[in-house]
Amino acid sequence: MKRTPIYFMIISMCLVLLSAQDLLAQQSGDGKWSPARTEYLGRWYSGGYALVVGIDNYQSAWPARRNAAEDAKRISLALEKQGFKVYVLTNTQAAKSEIQRYLNDVIAPKLTESDRFILYFSGHGQTRITPSGPAGYLVPWDGKKSGDESRWQTYISMEQLRDLTVDGFSAKHTLVIADASLSGLLAEDSEKINSTFVRESLDENGKIIFAAGANGDKILDGVFASALFKGISGPADAGGDGFITFSELADYIKNEITSRSRQLPHYGWWSGDGEMVFKPGPLRFAEKGLKSPVDKEVIHRNQDDTLIVSHSYDTQKESEPSSGIIAAITKFGPFTVTECSSMTDKENGLEWLAGPDTDMNYTQAVKWIESRKACGGHWQMPSAAQLRTLYDRAAAGVLPRTLKQSGRCIWALGPENKKIVGCFDLQTGQSQWSAGDISDGCGALAVRESR
Repeated sequence: MKRTPIYFMIISMCLVLLSAQDLLAQQSGDGKWSPARTEYLGRWYSGGYALVVGIDNYQSAWPARRNAAEDAKRISLALEKQGFKVYVLTNTQAAKSEIQRYLNDVIAPKLTESDRFILYFSGHGQTRITPSGPAGYLVPWDGKKSGDESRWQTYISMEQLRDLTVDGFSAKHTLVIADASLSGLLAEDSEKINSTFVRESLDENGKIIFAAGANGDKILDGVFASALFKGISGPADAGGDGFITFSELADYIKNEITSRSRQLPHYGWWSGDGEMVFKPGPLRFAEKGLKSPVDKEVIHRNQDDTLIVSHSYDTQKESEPSSGIIAAITKFGPFTVTECSSMTDKENGLEWLAGPDTDMNYTQAVKWIESRKACGGHWQMPSAAQLRTLYDRAAAGVLPRTLKQSGRCIWALGPENKKIVGCFDLQTGQSQWSAGDISDGCGALAVRESR
């Protein structure tokens, strides 16, 4: 009698086991299924497109946002890792006409019924009270700050975006993310966000709007983007099935934000019942010259006006760092953090101390500088020439956040003598000078020659 080779028996048993496991995966009702099943079942997206917008500085007198443009670049990197083709518009590039051109002429023609699309907007939002209820708007770079009713025509309304994505976009899933405070999303209530079942999420079409805060909420710069960036890289996978549905991502972001601030993210569906799905994966910060999370927020301000160093990515987190972290991270581009929390730029021979991130008049700024005793004292108000070195660092993208002073101008000594004072704008490199005291509010930095 001829024997069956043992290796043939082993292979046959493995095939039987695999077939049984595959059948169970199809019939299981727990909603968890292997990532390999996605491509096999034909439900995954054939492509993805994203328009990412970040506006720090506006044409009109809107308050400056901090790092919206940088956050936009980070979000674009995260989306590229998810397989999206990403278009990025920042600051002056993000005029209303240009945003509309990308939506209508560049992206819309490319979308198919098996694609997904994301619009991420970081900037200012507005809410208009109308007889039919609140109506939300995104403010592009050239949106007017004040004026008559015509100013609303310079914004991008939720109604316009809803109609475009529902009627003009053929994508299976669309997600509009507004990192801004606004109400009037014109969407259904978010009661349906209770599912982590990937198969159902992918089967149905869905158009979703997600806002970082409601009208009147104070939006903390960087917090929403940080939670979004981290969430889709893995932590938002509550089901542990290798996929992140929008419902999981929304819950993760909401919990991250409400645990440390009063802003309340809210969301809803413009149409359909489906929701976008992400595949978590590692994100390498070094690509494309982006700083790591540690580099991005290496400095934090303590209650006693000293600076501390933290490993946290969230730039608004105020919790104390764990033991041993102070001064553990000592580099930020060309700047070195000293033991007394000042920052040394050795290439320019200057050492800087950041003042409170608030407006001061000239007299208040002088008093603050004179009261600084850190590292032996001898701190002075910077000259315009010294501040220009910071402007050059900012232009190169290597100026630490604490020295930016939320984008406000910095008090400076005049080029000729100390009787001439003024404010130096780190964003434009321009100065305004006057004799004697000035009541206008500017930020304060202290400087001395590096030792």
